[in-house]
Amino acid sequence: TISSPYRNYCGNIFDTIPKSQPYYLDGNEARDYLARSGLPFDDLAKIWQLSDIDLDGKLSQDEFCVSLFLIHARLANRPLPVTLPDSIIKSYKKQLMLEGHVEDLKQFGDDCFQSGDYNGAEKYYDLAIQKSLIQVASCYRHKASVNYAQNKVDEAINDCTTALTYEVKYAKAYLQRSICHLHLGNFKDAQEDINKAQEFD
Repeated sequence: TISSPYRNYCGNIFDTIPKSQPYYLDGNEARDYLARSGLPFDDLAKIWQLSDIDLDGKLSQDEFCVSLFLIHARLANRPLPVTLPDSIIKSYKKQLMLEGHVEDLKQFGDDCFQSGDYNGAEKYYDLAIQKSLIQVASCYRHKASVNYAQNKVDEAINDCTTALTYEVKYAKAYLQRSICHLHLGNFKDAQEDINKAQEFD
């Protein structure tokens, strides 16, 4: 099992590696970094095969963590497993459900569907939808901040309201909208939004 402190250690390393995509290492980037271990090519190829859990040709932070875990095991003269232990797979999927990106969640939904696991497919698709909506809501809330900074207060209110149609419990959107209402002197509306922000914070 990969411990939380080790996962954090790997995450710190992952953040320092230059990437062409913010959340992933592509094949060349991962290869260049993993090759620093000095392990033979056959070992590195096997580690890549085991680490690319969703078979998308790149490594997410959690997959990178698995690759480092395997590298350190091999450097300690422990043999590489034929397949990843169930404990690591379950830990990866649990972490994915908490922090995963939409495309990863969708890929797991696709895999479950193709294997006939319809309950699993539905679960991962629902998570992907939920995370998509939260991301859209966040974009509208940030857009509201931009409009407010330009004194486009009515537009900022509309942006916050749109954000809340995607995520009804979005405390930051209520708080942002309350600031806009205060700016316009709509004190009753501002207080209602503050109450909502406190309720969902």
